[in-house]
Order: sequence, then structure tokens, then C-alpha cells
Amino acid sequence: LNGCSDDDDGCDDECGGGTSTNAQEVAEAASTIEAYIEEEVESSKVPPKPVITLLGDANVTHEAGTSYRDAGATATDHAGEDLTSDISTMGTVNTSKVGTYTLRYNVRDFDGRNAKEVTRTVNVVDTVAPVITLIGDEIVGLEVGAVFTDPGASATDAVDGSRTAYIVVTGT
Repeated sequence: LNGCSDDDDGCDDECGGGTSTNAQEVAEAASTIEAYIEEEVESSKVPPKPVITLLGDANVTHEAGTSYRDAGATATDHAGEDLTSDISTMGTVNTSKVGTYTLRYNVRDFDGRNAKEVTRTVNVVDTVAPVITLIGDEIVGLEVGAVFTDPGASATDAVDGSRTAYIVVTGT
């Protein structure tokens, strides 16, 4: 090593150190290089993106005509920092119209990395029948032979509004 030659006794008389010293120096150098490489690899790793967790179900069925309050979501970054207050929610739910609505949640951490978007699907359904309200009394007394005139009724639906024009009267 280093232009020096070994003789039979294993010592490098000409260069002033034995092979054991050179081997030790090589081992120390290799250890230093290995530590440097590990440090470089570690420092070049990109931290994971923030994580969004939905509160409640990802698929929700909601009755039309009633107010909808979203359960929301929470978010944290790779270091466990709470990013919940920074979540942006895109989309709306129109509870007066039957349909499928999508809410999208996203957040960006302090290093500018966006989380994987999380979504909630809200299915607005109308399962409540219209309400029919009689005009006048439910039971009407009538003399035999008298003509009965039905006072009528009204109908209202939470989603469709007035349905009075669609009332069908049956019976004798």
C-alpha cells in the first residue's frame, strides 16, 4: 500500500507501519464512508404525504328535505402534526334535490405536499311520502238523501312541495 513493500515479517519497515495499521485505517475509512452514505440517503428521503381520515362513513344516505351536517375529517402530517384546520372541502350537498353528491377533502402540509384526496359520497333520497291533510272534519254526519260535497284535501311533500293537484279521490 502507498508504494511500500512488505517483507517476510509482516511489517512494513520501509514505510514505518505494519499491515495491521493499514488495515485499521482502511476499516476506519470504510466505516466513515458508510456513515456518510447512510446520512446522505436518509437526508434525501422524501417524507410521506399528509394523511386524511374521514370521520363517519365514506358513503352516506341522507333524507331529502332535512339539513345535512357533514361528519368532517382529520389530517396529520408525517411528524404527527394536526392539519385538520387546514383541510379544504370541495363540493356541496343539495338536500332539496334527490341525487348523488361528492365531497372532496384535501390538505397541504407545511412542506407543500398534498395529501391523497379523500371523498365522501352523499346519496340524497326521498323516502317520506307526501302528507295529506283533510279540509274539514274526518267524520261528517249527513241526512239520508242529502247530497254530499267533499270539502277536499291538500297534499304536501318535503321535497316536491304542494302535491294537492295530484290527489286522486276514490270510493263511493
